[in-house]
Amino acid sequence: MTKTIGTISTYDGDEHPYLRGHKVRVVAVLPHAAAADFDPDREGRVLRDDDEIERAGGVTADDRIEVQPWLEREQRWSFVTSDPHAIDLACFRHPRRTPDQTRPVTTPDGPAAAPGTTAKEPDMTDTTRRTLESLSKLRLPELQARFAEIVGESTRSPNKTFLQRRIREALEAREQQTYSEPPTPATTTTEASPKVKLTKLSVGELQAMYREVVGRETRSSDSAYLVWKLRQAQKGRVRVGPIERRAPGEAADVKVLPLRMTAAEVEALDEAWRRLGFKSRTAMIRKAIESMLA
Repeated sequence: MTKTIGTISTYDGDEHPYLRGHKVRVVAVLPHAAAADFDPDREGRVLRDDDEIERAGGVTADDRIEVQPWLEREQRWSFVTSDPHAIDLACFRHPRRTPDQTRPVTTPDGPAAAPGTTAKEPDMTDTTRRTLESLSKLRLPELQARFAEIVGESTRSPNKTFLQRRIREALEAREQQTYSEPPTPATTTTEASPKVKLTKLSVGELQAMYREVVGRETRSSDSAYLVWKLRQAQKGRVRVGPIERRAPGEAADVKVLPLRMTAAEVEALDEAWRRLGFKSRTAMIRKAIESMLA
């Protein structure tokens, strides 16, 4: 069995600049979380066991990996985790990488780093680190409220890992404003053009471009977050278009049925759904019921 949990590697991507070139330790795998069509409400699994990872087919290019950075100054693993793309870790590097995933880094102090090297960027600020470490202590309603405050969007997601990641990305986007493009003459256009300097647009213009590029409304007034989200959308790294949600009261037609099974039956059921490629025992039971009722 391949060992994944506890593997120590190096991050070499550009999604999390403060991690670049640093040693990290794998603590979990988030299947399919890097895919453009990922739905955290439906697919938000977190695999923390090597057996589970192997049954799920191992680590793929569509996965995210939850990692702990090594804090050299404090000689310990960070309490704050990040979840980069699997292919941005040296131990899971995939031979087929897109130009965006291998492009050199340009810094304010000099030219881009040469291929195969990394450019030095500062670690996250102490304020951001303290904010992120406090998230793990919050209950779900408190975390959802903090999400709305920082990200600028309301959420009903029960996935705490997803909520913490989005909050961290918004905070990182604010910090990255310091390392954004140099000033250029102001422009009022909101057309999705490579010549548009997003950092020079007003909040209103960014919100208008967000509606055009991302395809849905936003209540966020955080310019750093809007700039980050637009860039991610233009690179195809986030879902675009409206998000369909259940209408209020729709769940009233759903009934929860009790199901009692012997331990032997459950063991046989678990062997069957894994062998047949289902994501869970519930998925297999639903499929079987649908087939019988058809």
